[in-house]
Amino acid sequence: MLDEELYVKCKKGDTKAFRDLYEKYSKSLFNYIYRMTGDYELSEDIFHETFFRMLTKTFVPKAKLSTWLYKIATNLCYKEFNKRKREKNNNMDLVTDNAENFQQALEKKDLIERAKNAVSSLPDIHRAVFTLRFYQNKSYEEISQILSIPEGTVKSRMHYAVQSLRKCFKGGNYGM
Repeated sequence: MLDEELYVKCKKGDTKAFRDLYEKYSKSLFNYIYRMTGDYELSEDIFHETFFRMLTKTFVPKAKLSTWLYKIATNLCYKEFNKRKREKNNNMDLVTDNAENFQQALEKKDLIERAKNAVSSLPDIHRAVFTLRFYQNKSYEEISQILSIPEGTVKSRMHYAVQSLRKCFKGGNYGM
């Protein structure tokens, strides 16, 4: 059964249809949100809010249902990032803590941890494109639809994300 058909059944209260959609997208969607936020509890909240909004909002089939779900999740992540930025501006201690955490991450020799921190340090708009492409295997066209930006902008942001990551690993033999 097509996702769109399952969605229509969900809206009519069919719990099996909801369960089918949930099982189909829960793992990849949660992984995407977690990679965006780096916070497990926050990721759970955003994940559940994404499915809640799926049920309370109206899907207009301009793109695939999965694209719409990722778009909802991305917007919720951006909303949280903006909230965090406002909180950081109000509390200078957070800036100091982040600087110390950043310095500790640079000192770690484990490549996987460095890569995770490097991706997390990307600006939100670059991290979203990078995460959707490399962790979620979305095409540039799908990313364009999820983020509501032109495909050329997706490619440009991907270029800057990769360049930023290369700078993080410059001088090391990390294959970048």
